Amino acid sequence: MADTKLCRACDNELPLEEFHRSNNRADGRVAKCKLCTKMNRATKPATKSRSVSLTAIRLSRAINTVCKRLRIPVDIKVNNDATITVTIKEESSDE
Repeated sequence: MADTKLCRACDNELPLEEFHRSNNRADGRVAKCKLCTKMNRATKPATKSRSVSLTAIRLSRAINTVCKRLRIPVDIKVNNDATITVTIKEESSDE
C-alpha cells in the first residue's frame, strides 16, 4: 500500500498521516489533506449557527498553521469586529 496520497484540493503528494481517516473510502483516508480541510472549514461563510467571530478565529488558526509550515514568524490578532490582523515579525540578526 502506498505511503503517500495526492490531495484533491492542493494537488500535493503528502504522507498518509496528513489525511484524516475515513471508513467510507477505499484507501481509508479522506480526499483532502488536513490543512486544506482546515482552510476550507475556516473560510466557510458565517451561518446562523456559526458566528462571524468564530469563523475569524478558525481562519486565524488556519493562517497560523500555514505560516508555521512555511516557517514565517507572524503575530495574529482577531479584533473585536471579527477582522484579523496579521503582522510578519522581523527576524533578528545577532551579528
